[in-house]
Amino acid sequence: MTFSPVRKSKHVGIKTECACGVVHDSRKEWSRCVYLRHLQDKGEIVGLRTHPRYDFYINGRQVLMENRHCAHITLDFAYFEMPYELAVVEDVKPKSKKADIRDYPLRKAIFKALYPHIELREIR
Repeated sequence: MTFSPVRKSKHVGIKTECACGVVHDSRKEWSRCVYLRHLQDKGEIVGLRTHPRYDFYINGRQVLMENRHCAHITLDFAYFEMPYELAVVEDVKPKSKKADIRDYPLRKAIFKALYPHIELREIR
C-alpha cells in the first residue's frame, strides 16, 4: 500500500489518505489503519469503522454546548475483537502530550462514564 500526503493538520501530523479512500490526520494513524485492516482480513477483528462519533447523552437528553451543537467525541477506529466480540475504540496519539492540552481529557472521561462497555485504547 502507498500513502498519499494531503496536507498538514493543526497537530503537526501530515494528513494521509489510505487505499480505502479514508483521510487520516497523520501517517501514524494511517499506519494503524493499514494494520487494523490486515487484522480484519485475518478475522481477528470485525466491523472496523474509521472516525466513529459518540454523542453524549445524560439521563436520555443530549448534552448541548452553548452553540447548540451536541457534545461528542470522535475517535480514530472502532471494531470488535474476536472471538469474544469485545467492543474496542482506539485513538492514535502522538508521542508528545501537546495534543492532550485541549478538551480531550474531559471528553475521554465523559466517554468512559457513558460507554463503560466499550474499551478505549490510546495508541502512542
